[in-house]
Amino acid sequence: MSNLYEKALEAKQKRIEINISLMESGVVIVDPDNTYIEQGVKIGKNTVVHPNCHIKGETVIGENCEVYKGIIAENVVIGNYVKLGIGDEVPNEKDPHIYNHG
Repeated sequence: MSNLYEKALEAKQKRIEINISLMESGVVIVDPDNTYIEQGVKIGKNTVVHPNCHIKGETVIGENCEVYKGIIAENVVIGNYVKLGIGDEVPNEKDPHIYNHG
């Protein structure tokens, strides 16, 4: 087995573990195989995350949100009851900012 293949399998396993942990805490991940959430991200209960989202860094997403497909969020704080869809600009900066569009 090639080293690159092994690294890809390890990354996939880690992603699965992160997604399972979030789902056990009350987050709804529509398609766990195609949702990319980094370790350390915090997502509130009853938030729905759709496929092909990339949630990175120190991002915090509140409760009862909906993150539609294709969203990339990095180092942001998103309030409760926010709906993020394609075309919404999520700030991508070193310091977190609160995003309350919805």
